[in-house]
Amino acid sequence: MKKLSTLISAVLAINIATAQYCIPTFTTGCSAGDYLDRVQFADIDNSTVGTGCNGDTNSYIYYPNDTAMIMQSNSHTIILTPTNQWDEGFGVWIDYNGDGDFADAGEFVFSAAAGKVSVTGTISVPSATALGATRMRVRCIYNITPSGTNDCDNQTYGETEDYPVYISPPPANDVGVVGFNAPISGCGL
Repeated sequence: MKKLSTLISAVLAINIATAQYCIPTFTTGCSAGDYLDRVQFADIDNSTVGTGCNGDTNSYIYYPNDTAMIMQSNSHTIILTPTNQWDEGFGVWIDYNGDGDFADAGEFVFSAAAGKVSVTGTISVPSATALGATRMRVRCIYNITPSGTNDCDNQTYGETEDYPVYISPPPANDVGVVGFNAPISGCGL
């Protein structure tokens, strides 16, 4: 299983590296205390001790080793934790068709109003979603409720984190065992 996980991570890194996603900007960024402190979604838990401000240019970071494994036609819980200093709104996008942007219908998958507490939501993956590697974007933006057009715009305070996502088909339907026939035996059993 570990070899399969390593193989999937390598394939994801290669496929996602070829996509040219926009890099959102912040004029001040997360250095003023406006940041995502924890992202929990599918197989991602970044981080139980808090990630803090990433300190990268534009307050943007891509975590290539934290991959969400999700399935078509399924719902997945997301929990986002802000810093407790300022009111932060959250927006989440998934590039469901793998075309290198978050602008297509249905790719803005979650939004939460500004606050200082963790928020929980549900992301439902459509059945017609393209299979394979793609990307998820999570943004926290000071004092606003993000909308679908905030995936790559300039803001004053906040942070953006991108994660690889691998979309697989749902498991096949299993009708299960419907009955047993006892064997006929002449042994008196």
